[in-house]
Amino acid sequence: MAVGDAGRPDLIMALSSSFASTNPGVLRHLARVAFFNDSRMALPLLSTPVLIVQPARDVMVPLGVGYYLNEQFPHSQLVIIDTSGHFPHLTAPEATLAAIGKFLGQPLALPAGTVVSWAVPGCTSVPGSRIAVLPRPQPQFRAAG
Repeated sequence: MAVGDAGRPDLIMALSSSFASTNPGVLRHLARVAFFNDSRMALPLLSTPVLIVQPARDVMVPLGVGYYLNEQFPHSQLVIIDTSGHFPHLTAPEATLAAIGKFLGQPLALPAGTVVSWAVPGCTSVPGSRIAVLPRPQPQFRAAG
């Protein structure tokens, strides 16, 4: 469900292995923050441009959430990726990377022949594949009013 219908059993295994090997205390904290934190009042205060990448068929976060966030963030762009699951960077990496590149104003693409995979113990990774990590900008808030 979380990795959609990508036809990639390695992604399902990698996600399962990742959750199984994560410290239970960390998972509890993540669940508390994700499910019991309500930050909706702060969303309109964020002045940093925001890209919302929403899978078209995400069983965990429905499309309505993407539309809501796009309405609430003052400087946001919603991109709906034609994929299922909760991880579009895994199920549709080319489309996700293209959306990020367009948002940043510079084309981004996977090198030819790159296969997206997780480097998780017990899972096979592809030699020579590359992972790009984009710097995360610090959020900037503006005063309400």
